[in-house]
Parts: sequence; structure tokens; C-alpha cells
Amino acid sequence: AVYGLFVLYKSTHDLLHDWRTTKKFISIKFVIGLTLVQGMLVSWLMHRFRPPESKCLIDPTEPENHEWAIEHCIAMLIAVESVIMVLVTSSAFPVEEVRLAKTQPFAFVEMSLEQ
Repeated sequence: AVYGLFVLYKSTHDLLHDWRTTKKFISIKFVIGLTLVQGMLVSWLMHRFRPPESKCLIDPTEPENHEWAIEHCIAMLIAVESVIMVLVTSSAFPVEEVRLAKTQPFAFVEMSLEQ
């Protein structure tokens, strides 16, 4: 599968270069990968380094359960990461591309494919 991805990348690199597809691919995959890894990493860090006597963000009905604290930390990280992802996404998906597509929806695609 990875080999096929690289073959596709090499064969369409020149054609799609002006559309900055690599930035788009990385920005989307980064969001997906970060959310997957972040939950496991925060959970591991909280269980490993959180002092057992700490009562901050603990559910009073279940003091042994750290899920509320883990979910709070993940939510705080998502809030910070959202700002970073806005910058990355706005760089990968510039407004100029949308404006061009709005005025001439298929002209740009056909012109690029003819090259």
C-alpha cells in the first residue's frame, strides 16, 4: 500500500505541485494522528506521574478513577492545538484556490490536466 502511494505521488507530483497537495495531506493526517496518539499518551502520563494523593479534577464518587482528569487534560490540549491547526490548515488551504474555483470551476483543472 505504501509503495502504491509513492508511485502515485511520483507520477502526479509535477501535475499537482501548484495545488500544494503535500501540505494538505500532512495537515489532515496530522490532526487524525495527533488525536489518536494524544489520548493514549495523556492517559499513560496521568497514570504514571500523577500523585495518588492529588484530589484535583477527581470525581468525588470515584476517587480512584482518573478519567475526568485525563479528559480535562485532553480538552486543554485540544484547545491549544486548535490554534496551531488553524494556522497550518489556512496555510495548506489558501483562499486563492477557492476564489479561482468559484470563478472558473473546471477551467483550472482542465488546464492543469492538459499540461
